[in-house]
Amino acid sequence: MYFASQRVWRSEDRGNSWKPVSGDLSRKNGSAAASLMGRVWSIDAVWDLYAMSVYGSITSISESPLDEKLFYVGTDDGLYQVTEDGGQTWRRSERLPGVPEYFFVNDIKADLHDANTVYICVDNHKAGDFKPYVLRSKDRGLTWVSIAGDLPERHIVWRLVQDHVNPNLLFVGTEFGVFFTINGGEKWIKLTGDVPTIPFRDLAIQKRENDLVGATFGAGSTSSTITRRCGRSLMRCWIRRRSCSPCARPGGMCSGRPWALAPRPCKGRTSSSHPIRPSELRLPIT
Repeated sequence: MYFASQRVWRSEDRGNSWKPVSGDLSRKNGSAAASLMGRVWSIDAVWDLYAMSVYGSITSISESPLDEKLFYVGTDDGLYQVTEDGGQTWRRSERLPGVPEYFFVNDIKADLHDANTVYICVDNHKAGDFKPYVLRSKDRGLTWVSIAGDLPERHIVWRLVQDHVNPNLLFVGTEFGVFFTINGGEKWIKLTGDVPTIPFRDLAIQKRENDLVGATFGAGSTSSTITRRCGRSLMRCWIRRRSCSPCARPGGMCSGRPWALAPRPCKGRTSSSHPIRPSELRLPIT
């Protein structure tokens, strides 16, 4: 298994011991030394300094399921790096077409079906730019094209997952809900039904059950599940689970319960459904 800080670590004994497989893959520029509003501020100038992550960290890592020596990392200071030899050498890049410098890599994902393809989701909201940046490379990160397509403006993209059956079926979690495409990003459709309009910070597909699971950012935490039947319908029902931090107290920032509650899965279809196969697709596009 792998873990990342400013470098990549590998464990071959289920986490009992770790060894680095890279050097520092960030720009090596600490936030305390950066100029802000025309000056460099003292270390204690920011009141929530200890609530922030350490600037110059790897924020996403992805190992190719088709090539064990190929994996990708992205950082919070505008870099992505690729190794094709298990970490012995790294190819560093700091430019993406149409994306400002010093972007934040929210997600980088190796393709499940093609060893040469990789996806990256970045954002620039700290500079007041809320555009959705989603790009794809078909040559292991050498060149990139945007697949943001018709995603709405001001929709930061936090996460991307690819279907394990249909390589052109992608899901993205954005600041305002979940979107999907069946043609590799040419056209995006927002999931409706009981899907909450809330930031989806993480998505994952449970392959055995063909379920899409989403984790949101809100009051406490919320997860939603899409039950998917490949080739029949994209969405059958959402099962919403809400939970709150166990340390929450009445009158605090969150007054919810410290446990999750969820109804039994529905038996019938409770939301609009769309076919997955392009040949069968009939979608009302507005």
